[in-house]
Amino acid sequence: MSTVVGSEDLPLIKYLLLDFTERAKLHPAALFKQLCSLNVGPLVTHAVGSSLSNQLSLQKCFLKFEELN
Repeated sequence: MSTVVGSEDLPLIKYLLLDFTERAKLHPAALFKQLCSLNVGPLVTHAVGSSLSNQLSLQKCFLKFEELN
């Protein structure tokens, strides 16, 4: 993740990802709605959708994600 996120933003991003994971389990629709208009700190939503099938650049990025427990 450090190649995508600057070291100064890493603690915030880690916190947000853990928070998103928990909230996705409890209130997935509400979290999706919030994320569609996200503009928090270093995060800004550039595109919104429910499928990666037509977003090749996002598909490549998604393959690098790791599941958070």
